[in-house]
Amino acid sequence: RACLLRSMFPEHALRDYSTSLLLDDSNVHTYMNRGNLYAQMKCYDQALCDFVSAIQLEPTLAEAHISCGLVYLLQRRNSPRAIQCFSQALVVQPTSVVALMCRAEAYKREEKYSRARLDYIRALHLEPSNANCFIYMGEIDLKEKKYEAAALQIRVVAKLSSSFEQHKMQGALVEAFIGNYEKAISLLQGLPKSS
Repeated sequence: RACLLRSMFPEHALRDYSTSLLLDDSNVHTYMNRGNLYAQMKCYDQALCDFVSAIQLEPTLAEAHISCGLVYLLQRRNSPRAIQCFSQALVVQPTSVVALMCRAEAYKREEKYSRARLDYIRALHLEPSNANCFIYMGEIDLKEKKYEAAALQIRVVAKLSSSFEQHKMQGALVEAFIGNYEKAISLLQGLPKSS
């Protein structure tokens, strides 16, 4: 019932999750669901407690490690702790592209660009058409003032045109960056007008 109530009545859902945990405090998924709901409600300390409880019950649950890492990275601004969480997620699930991308972002925030680049490359080996990896590596190249390398990353993204059907705005920006202004305009013309 709590899963159904989450979006419309989060307080009721929270009560249902808490009641469920009072009846059975060994349900990992209830901790994860309640933690996600707490995070959605911007109650990050409570969310972190639930994610940690889920890890204690199921240490091999990569999702729980990633969720902890996201709270540390995005809310507590603690990149080193976030890196530890994402690294632990990769220990239990070495092929997690999400954990690799998150850890790379944490490395970027710490200005450890070579480590971030390695994680993006690893993610690309697992998902070769992941345009975001190329964009983020291009971002690193720009920060390191490697303009030719950044342009190369953007050209690669431009060649992954199938992903632009889902992300026309991103595609238009890439096309404009590499000088294909007509294609950028045509992509933008297909977008709904905003007020």
